[in-house]
Amino acid sequence: MNTECKKVEDVLIEYVEGTLPNILRAEIDAHIQSCTKCDRLIREFSQLWQIISTQERKAPSRSFWPDLAQRIHTDEKFEKVWKHIALGFKRSLRPVAVALLFLLGAFFGYQLGHTPENDGRVISGEEYFAEYLEAFQDFPLGSAGDFYLMYSAPEQRESP
Repeated sequence: MNTECKKVEDVLIEYVEGTLPNILRAEIDAHIQSCTKCDRLIREFSQLWQIISTQERKAPSRSFWPDLAQRIHTDEKFEKVWKHIALGFKRSLRPVAVALLFLLGAFFGYQLGHTPENDGRVISGEEYFAEYLEAFQDFPLGSAGDFYLMYSAPEQRESP
């Protein structure tokens, strides 16, 4: 779209209403002679403008504006109520969510500590070391595994 076509679109209403200054109207008329797109646009818009201008204007009833104001007020009040309810849920659900996370953590912690072999019985540190950490005794001295075993069950380690 060139600048002349853009100018026609910008002043289209004033052109059709006849309120455009004569100099600008002459420029638009000259452009319309050479541009079929703008000519068609002005003709179609002029026809539409004629149809609109012949339509009977209907004034709203006397109760329209007060009814509209009342509906807006009711909708705003309803919206405030929903915001208040949502805020209440947010405030009450936060502690529920924290409690749920705590319970889930406790449940999964229990599941991780509960092995099928011990079947619910309490395992002492020595039994735990004998059953689960026995394979780690072959770590070379000074390695990360040795360091861990030295501080996790020092009574089970042999002194070098």
